[in-house]
Amino acid sequence: MTEKNKKERRQAMSSFIFIFSFTLLLFVLFAICTLKTAERGISLLDEKKVRYDDIFRKQAGYNYRMDEIFKDMNNLYTQKRTDNEQAQYQMIIARKWQGMQDEIRQADADTTSYVLYNVLFNQLQSTQDVSATFFDEKRDLDYIMEQIQRAQDIKKNKKR
Repeated sequence: MTEKNKKERRQAMSSFIFIFSFTLLLFVLFAICTLKTAERGISLLDEKKVRYDDIFRKQAGYNYRMDEIFKDMNNLYTQKRTDNEQAQYQMIIARKWQGMQDEIRQADADTTSYVLYNVLFNQLQSTQDVSATFFDEKRDLDYIMEQIQRAQDIKKNKKR
């Protein structure tokens, strides 16, 4: 028995091999594209993770330093100090937050992660301005009260 459709079968087989090879080639190309895209995505995620971790560490450090500044400000207002000590302490506090502010401005071109700190720095500056006025007024009031007390003591001594 000889095959009557040998040419047709051969042609069908060659067209099947061609289509199968073409489909396999497309499958391989799409798989390669998918893997390359996945690699880029993973590297992008790794870069973002590193960046966010860096921002998180910086913010944690800034939060710790801000906490120290707030403690210093609380100590400034609650503990009795001379005028010179108060001025020195205020200058130390101002240097701390100004140093942090300069560090934030110089460190990152993307300052959107540190907007809250800029608001806090502005608040600290206004608080220190008000507290400087408060300390000046308190010093004047203490001086006036001392003068009144002296005058009352002198008046009592004259009556005796």
